[in-house]
Amino acid sequence: MKKLILIAAVAALSTPALASKARVSSLGNAEHLVDIQKVFENPAYNNLMSDYATFEMGPATTSATTAGAEGGFARSSGDAKYMMYLGRKSEGTTALRSNFGFLGIENSLEAQYAKKGEINWGAGFTYSSSDKKATTPPAKQNAMGVRFGAVTDVWEASASVGLGAKATGLGFATGAAGDDDADATMTGLMALGLKGAYKMENIYLYATYGQESAKFENAVNPAYTGFNDATLSGNTMSLGVIDHNKMEGGQWFYGVAYQTSEGKVDGAATAANNTKTTSTQMPFLLGLEYDLNTWLTGRASVTQNVLIGSTKTDPNDANTIGNNTTVAAGLGFKMNKWIVDGSWEASNSGNVNTTNFLTNASLTYTF
Repeated sequence: MKKLILIAAVAALSTPALASKARVSSLGNAEHLVDIQKVFENPAYNNLMSDYATFEMGPATTSATTAGAEGGFARSSGDAKYMMYLGRKSEGTTALRSNFGFLGIENSLEAQYAKKGEINWGAGFTYSSSDKKATTPPAKQNAMGVRFGAVTDVWEASASVGLGAKATGLGFATGAAGDDDADATMTGLMALGLKGAYKMENIYLYATYGQESAKFENAVNPAYTGFNDATLSGNTMSLGVIDHNKMEGGQWFYGVAYQTSEGKVDGAATAANNTKTTSTQMPFLLGLEYDLNTWLTGRASVTQNVLIGSTKTDPNDANTIGNNTTVAAGLGFKMNKWIVDGSWEASNSGNVNTTNFLTNASLTYTF
């Protein structure tokens, strides 16, 4: 249990997706990419895109580790743009809840407003609420937050701030006998994501910081009372640079970043449940996106930790980062005003077949 909680606390601060989920996974989650999913990091990017309707395929899941269904639209009104979106979930809040079996974020609604100017700016508000009185145990949850951002040709800055999140009724998500606890609660204490970037021709310099914490309390099930009054927290920081180069019909890029993270359980009723994990990494990224013809775009990337990297769980000694070389690829199909992005993952044998082709897919229509 402790290990799962720590993993969730650290995973809570993972960088949000920056483009259509299929495209960004194909390109190694490169920070400089600009597309529709970028507005969930910085709403000001709505000003830099055409009006659109987008549809992300996936199950109707509340899991933080599974890409779920979501979609929405953005339309212009003079120099302003408004956006409505369904199904977007906070990875941090859901990760912290899911490892205990609390109800995750459901049927979220987000609204954004952006305005063009010398400094493009934007803001957004997201909300979710559920109340399941007839389940065993009864479960309810709520979560809301705001986003702010600004973008110019030279710099960009953004902030995402949680305004409150709470889940009651542990065990609803697991469905396992004996796992339920109707009184247990998890209350969000802090949810913050910050990013700043500076752009010089083909160089993209960026820094990010994230913090997420929640308090677990009121459990009466002996399986969980040892975690009563525990504060679960995680924070991450990254400094990176990407050199992205245009070429006829596409782009290629490479970059490196220094990343640190910490996950902690502190204040638990049973002292043995208090623990801390820290890690450092230096991932290198190489990616390519190229128009194969007028209607088809190919994408590929490789990422791997280089030079330095370790993880340590107190009081144990540190281990170096394990082998993590990752190759991803994908295709984008252009059909008039429709764009279909898909990615594939090869099996352990390296084969690509119909069971792993287009494992992530999204459809976008530009007005």
